[in-house]
Amino acid sequence: MQRRSFLAAVGGGAVSSLAGCAARHSIPQSRFDSDASCPEEVDRCYHETGDEAVYLAPKRERVEMGGSATFHLVNRRPSSLSIGPDYWRLWRETDSGWTKVPRKSVVDPGMSISPFGTHPWNVPITPDDTPPNRDATPDWVAESIAFEPGRYCFTAFDVQAEAGKDETFGALFDVVEKR
Repeated sequence: MQRRSFLAAVGGGAVSSLAGCAARHSIPQSRFDSDASCPEEVDRCYHETGDEAVYLAPKRERVEMGGSATFHLVNRRPSSLSIGPDYWRLWRETDSGWTKVPRKSVVDPGMSISPFGTHPWNVPITPDDTPPNRDATPDWVAESIAFEPGRYCFTAFDVQAEAGKDETFGALFDVVEKR
């Protein structure tokens, strides 16, 4: 009798945990409204995301100078997602529109994000091109970019979210002076 109770409890727990994996998780609400827009090359912008299986999410949409911005490419599909971890761009919004922030070209061998997994990018927000402390976070990107207050868009491009189609995902964020 105790063995049946134990097996029923374990079996029920396993089914409950599996149901949680298959359930769709809600995407956090963005502070940007529909008037905000990403650069033209972006296929899917975070603040317009609905219930997509793949999206790029910022940890924060408002970052103080001297802080850092973190972005996660989220794969909610039951299959792997092919990406190039160095296939990212940074854009700055100016009075004349979006301007691509220059960066060094790199060779990227590519990688996969596991089913229901994520891939992070960490961007140091500094007013000059001083590299961040490598001991704190070893996986910085955009570390030689001098930021100033304003609106930016971090993008991950050539993401194979659907078979045979590369897409660009973007996430807006504002850089503000430190209080």
